[in-house]
Order: sequence, then structure tokens, then C-alpha cells
Amino acid sequence: MSLQILKYSLPFKKPFATSKGEYVLREGYLLRFEKDEVVAYGDVAPLPGFSVETIDDVEHQLKENKHRLTALLSGTDRSLILNELEKLALFPSLEFGFDTLLIDYLSQKEKLSFSAYLFGEIKEPIQVNAVIGSMDPRQALEQVAFAHQHGFRTIKLKVGISLQKELEIIKRIRNTIPQMHIRLDANATWTVAEAISALNFFEEYDIEYCEQPCRSIEEIKEVKNSISIRVAADESIRSYQDVQQIIGNKAADIFIIKPMLMGHLGRISVTNQLAKSHNIEVVYTTSLESVVGRTATAHLAIGSGSKQFAHGLATGSLLKSDLSSYSLIQHGSCSPQNSIGLGIRDLDSSLEQLSHIA
Repeated sequence: MSLQILKYSLPFKKPFATSKGEYVLREGYLLRFEKDEVVAYGDVAPLPGFSVETIDDVEHQLKENKHRLTALLSGTDRSLILNELEKLALFPSLEFGFDTLLIDYLSQKEKLSFSAYLFGEIKEPIQVNAVIGSMDPRQALEQVAFAHQHGFRTIKLKVGISLQKELEIIKRIRNTIPQMHIRLDANATWTVAEAISALNFFEEYDIEYCEQPCRSIEEIKEVKNSISIRVAADESIRSYQDVQQIIGNKAADIFIIKPMLMGHLGRISVTNQLAKSHNIEVVYTTSLESVVGRTATAHLAIGSGSKQFAHGLATGSLLKSDLSSYSLIQHGSCSPQNSIGLGIRDLDSSLEQLSHIA
């Protein structure tokens, strides 16, 4: 029985621009666990500008807790392991990565897919959106056309940098591909007044919804009550208490769940159940991490995500290189394959290029 911790650095094809800055490199830690001839993986990748922890914070916690985490993996009762995991007070990205590894291992032992182990057999596919960073309108339209040709029916456009450019892009999409669903992601960059003004400009272009127009829950509520476009909470959702507050204030129509930023899958499941009990749709999105984290997020979306709205799972195409070419996404949709565990089987060929942390 062994637990390896390996650091990865994945370059983007082009700098990916958001209102919070540009991403040129995605760093994280691959967890590799081997026991009883089963090899399982987890991904630990805090997202700069979004996660409460940094990559250095995670490395310190991984080194400090490696032996305790390895000891936990000697058990097979996931609920008991999660109880012990809570006592360690780990960062959300480390909780998610460790629990992903655990489910990957347990589902392989049961000869089930990751999603089937958690939710039972699922055959219905889910839709996936393409994402367009902040860029020149011509480049944006080229990417939208490419996505449409490859089966994507929903585009998420990063906004909050240049209203005029963003409006031009939306107009052009509507003129060239009128059937395309368009959603916006402001990453909490607007004030309340700016959000209301901008979204009133965009209203006539049939916008599906806008993610996180402002920073606080109170601000989001004010925006939601002042516009006709649906509002989704993203950065505001980091804990069960956040979810309760958003629901209590009726501050959002849709919840965006980034598992890497929330923690272990038990916490994510409770959040999902609470949302659904209040008729709030749940959309899963990745955090630009490696194929391991993206695939785990895809399985969660397949098993418990919205069937009405597309999910943000297609960020692997933004990376110049990855740990594997494996993907559950085909032609703008995502469906469970006849896989065991996460289903990624060619990761070991990438390991020799990664640096061992502990």
C-alpha cells in the first residue's frame, strides 16, 4: 500500500483571461494510491484568485499529513474515513482530491464507474458548455463557431472587462448562431449599479443566466431583484452556511458548484440536496484543473447535476498539455461510459515527468 504525491504544471494554449486576471499555467498535485493491485487517483489544485488556500499551503499540508492520510486509506468504510478527514481540517482542494482518490479506489473494487458507485447506473447524458475567455471579438467568434461545429449548444462568456467588446461578441453570436445558448460569468467584478446597467444592456439577447455578478450575497440579491435575467451564485458558495444564506435571502436562481473549491463529496452532496429541495438548479463546473479533477467533476454532474442547463466541464481544451487525453465529453455532451472508477487508465505514462513531493 502506497500513496504518492506528485506536482504537475500544465501550460495553457493561450493565456486564459478573466476579470480576475490571466492564467498561463495550471499547477496542482496528483495523488496516486496503490493497494491490492488497484491504482486510484485524486487531484489537488487550488485555483488562484478563487480558492482560500494557495499551492504552497496545500504542499505544506500534504507533507504534514501524508502518513495520516495513508493510514486512513487502510480502511474501507467511507463514512468513517470522512469523519476522520473532517478532524484533520484540510483545505477544500485537498479534501476533494483525497475523497476523489478514495471513491476511485472503492468503485474499482466494486467494478463500477465513479458515478455508478455514488448514484447508481445512469444512462441519460448531460449537456456541456464551451467557455470563452475575455478576448478580441473576432477571436471570440472563431472560438464560438469552432465550439458549435463540435456539438456545443451553450457558450459561457467571461465578462466584466470591456462592456462594448462583450456586447459586440453577444450581438455577433446572435446574428451568426441564433440558436446558441449564451451565459455570462462576471466573476464578482461588478458593483451593483454596474451589474444592473450591463445586464439591462444584454437583456434583449436572450441570456440564459449570469454567474456571480457581484461579490456579496446581499449584492447578488439586489441585482437579481432588479433584472429579468436569471442570476447564478458561484464564488458565494463555499460552505453549507453560504448555501443556507443564499436560499434564505432568495438571492440566486441557480447554484454553480466547483467541487475543487468546496471540499469532500459528502459536503457537495448535502449542498446539492438542499438546493434541489428549494427547486434550485445545480450546475457543476471545473476549476481548470487536470483531467483527474475534471473527470471527477463530470461524474458528479452526470449523477446529480441539472438536466436543464449545460455544465462547465470542457476546460481541458484550454490546456496545451495534460496528464491524459481521456475525456467523457463527446460532441458537446457528457455521458457515463462503461468505465471502472474514474476510467483514466494511461496516467502512469505521465508520472515520470512529474516531481515527487513526498
